[in-house]
Amino acid sequence: MASLLYFGGLDSITISKRLGHAKVSTTTDIYSHIIQQADEQAADKIAETIFRAGKKKSDKKRSGSNSKQMGEFDRFFEVVRQMCATGRITFTR
Repeated sequence: MASLLYFGGLDSITISKRLGHAKVSTTTDIYSHIIQQADEQAADKIAETIFRAGKKKSDKKRSGSNSKQMGEFDRFFEVVRQMCATGRITFTR
């Protein structure tokens, strides 16, 4: 159940209460590997969303294909994805 909740985007406090743990640290200690996997998945989704939004804008700005511009955007996307995955970019609700 906790795995589904973490992958669903719920926070540790809510999950801890739902599981009946007295301390949030109990939940985070037990499910630390799941938290890491869910965070990596979230980072990939954020980067993918940014990539799609940027691609739509760049497609509208230019007619035809320009491999140099797309190469630069692909590099930017990869940097953002890495920063999300390593926690250098964080998003809060």
